[in-house]
Amino acid sequence: MWLLENAVLLNLVCSLLVLVSGGIVFRFTRPRVFEEHPYVKRAFGFWLLIWFMVIMIWAIYNGSPSRSVLAVIDLYTVCVLGFFWSYAEADEFQWSTTIQNLAFLYGFLLLWNLLVGAHALQNAPDSTWRWAWILPSEAVSTLALILLALVFLFRYGPVAIPFSCVVVPLYALFQRPTYATMFLKAVHPGWFLALASGKLVFGLLFYTLFFSCARDYLAVRIPKIGPHGPEVAKRWLRLAGGTFLGAILTLLATKFTDWIGQLLKH
Repeated sequence: MWLLENAVLLNLVCSLLVLVSGGIVFRFTRPRVFEEHPYVKRAFGFWLLIWFMVIMIWAIYNGSPSRSVLAVIDLYTVCVLGFFWSYAEADEFQWSTTIQNLAFLYGFLLLWNLLVGAHALQNAPDSTWRWAWILPSEAVSTLALILLALVFLFRYGPVAIPFSCVVVPLYALFQRPTYATMFLKAVHPGWFLALASGKLVFGLLFYTLFFSCARDYLAVRIPKIGPHGPEVAKRWLRLAGGTFLGAILTLLATKFTDWIGQLLKH
């Protein structure tokens, strides 16, 4: 089947469609919400960076696992978190704090990637080392998408339920087999076809919701994470708890996709 044989190419095409559509809006139109709430335009810039990084992942992937590919995947995750902080904090957003947070997180993921990846690549694809190598990246990626879904739910209310409670979780689920194929073992190409479709739906609903009228445009009161302030311990505990939750959800999603993969084979 042509679609299955070209599922990877379709992922690239769908990513380009989402990026180009957003680029046209950003460059050639002047949405009213950009004028009334400048932080929305800043958040939209992070959204474009997200899809640029998705395209970069496919551009540098040559069919074999590498630390450079995982490093770019982590940059994608950092951009998702940048969108979350920019959109959630609204006019209270501070570049210095956000850059510190993102740099610290990326530095941790990069260090883990370089140290553990060096040993993991010398082991079999189904080894524990390979799994441990990509687990932090998968967990933080899942957490970032959860936070993105939450900020839309807080800002738009019930109208965001289809996007936040259905589309984003499914998109996060469809990403799991991608990690497996790039770093562990090949999966059924139907997963890549599902991911390509998920990208289109994700982008379409995002644009529809993002440019519709929100309940309010004030800062969403989700606790900030930073290496400062009187509640440092609590903030880092929340980050650790969120990452742990992301790891658990990642494991459950991986098991679920493996089970579906076995059904597809039969």
